[in-house]
Amino acid sequence: MGAPPHHRPLTPFVTPLIAVVVEWHERAGDPLDDAARDTACRVLASLEQRDRRVIAEISATERRLSAGSFGVCEMCVRPIPFERLRALPTARLCVVCEAMAERVAHR
Repeated sequence: MGAPPHHRPLTPFVTPLIAVVVEWHERAGDPLDDAARDTACRVLASLEQRDRRVIAEISATERRLSAGSFGVCEMCVRPIPFERLRALPTARLCVVCEAMAERVAHR
């Protein structure tokens, strides 16, 4: 049996991109190849960072399910509406608390 779907790599096209980056590395020196390689490396790093964040959110959701706190806002401790959980199953905050948290974060 394979890994659960959320533990599998979210970017299956990364392996071919890595092969291209390795090939570019072997031909280092051409400015256009260097720029393309640098761009590909930044894209790969960004995809990896996003994948790690998504997997961490899913793992945290699994812990909340196990603890019985899934669907409860972490700030106001009120139930998160079903519609929000259906749209964003990893939601930790209700819409009101999420908006407050975003306002504070953008100050």
